[in-house]
Amino acid sequence: MRRIGILGEAMGELFTRGEQVEIGIGGDTFNAAVYLSQLSDRVQPVFFSAIGRDPFSALLMTTCQRYGIQTDAIAVDDFRNIGLYSIVNDDQGERAFHYWRSDSAAKEYLNTLVNSARLADWLACDALFFSGITLAIMSVDARSDLLDRVNRWQGGRVYFDDNFRPLLWQNDDVQLCYGDAINAADVLLLSVEDQLRIQQATDKAELLEILACYRDKIIILRDGGNPITVIQNGQLNHVVIEPVTPVDTTAAGDSFSGAFIALFESGVALLKAIEQAAKVSATVVQQPGALVTLPETLLNDIVVRGDV
Repeated sequence: MRRIGILGEAMGELFTRGEQVEIGIGGDTFNAAVYLSQLSDRVQPVFFSAIGRDPFSALLMTTCQRYGIQTDAIAVDDFRNIGLYSIVNDDQGERAFHYWRSDSAAKEYLNTLVNSARLADWLACDALFFSGITLAIMSVDARSDLLDRVNRWQGGRVYFDDNFRPLLWQNDDVQLCYGDAINAADVLLLSVEDQLRIQQATDKAELLEILACYRDKIIILRDGGNPITVIQNGQLNHVVIEPVTPVDTTAAGDSFSGAFIALFESGVALLKAIEQAAKVSATVVQQPGALVTLPETLLNDIVVRGDV
């Protein structure tokens, strides 16, 4: 079984539905871990983060147990709690976020990771996964040190999901940081919307010219309901996705990333893994909330068990 080291922050989730507020757990790389764990028995997600001793932290551990996410690398901070965020969806399923995470346990964990023994544990995994949000909540120095270590890593594949949140980058050189992250990664899970802003491109055609320069990377470029663009060895392919009417797009990209990593690390061919991951994402956005237990009808079609 391949161990996938997933680095980031999980938070308590307050989901507003009409006049009711529901609680749960979410966070981009954590969401991906939940979907990764459901797609293959040949991979094991290991979540690298920190929690406190508050009720939301306990809920996180329960959620990990439910979905089979390994928790050995989750530290417990006696002085800080888990972060919180709220979601409000509009009529089209698009979401607005508000965060309370400035002094979260995970933020401290990430800022001290490079100088701790936990970094060696992360780098000992068979593949690594982190995101733009992971980097955004780190200090400038901690982020730079982490990307330097990842860039020099001689292990398996490094996966990077751009997940750009402008409010987290107000005082940073976004283009430079994302350039360093792209250079450190092997597989880039990107979105057209985010990359147009990060790369300061005027349209998708210009963006593709910029990304085509990264000839040693596998680039997967999502574009809402439009076909997914795949760049490998300078060659372009397109994967058509099934159109759906979303209820909640909160974990659209996260579920795609987790499903794709699970399938690709299990030996499924690149384009097939993308096609199947898109089906997972389409299922998730048709239900409310970040974390969805995938239906058996879907899992029976695409779960990797034994030989591919």
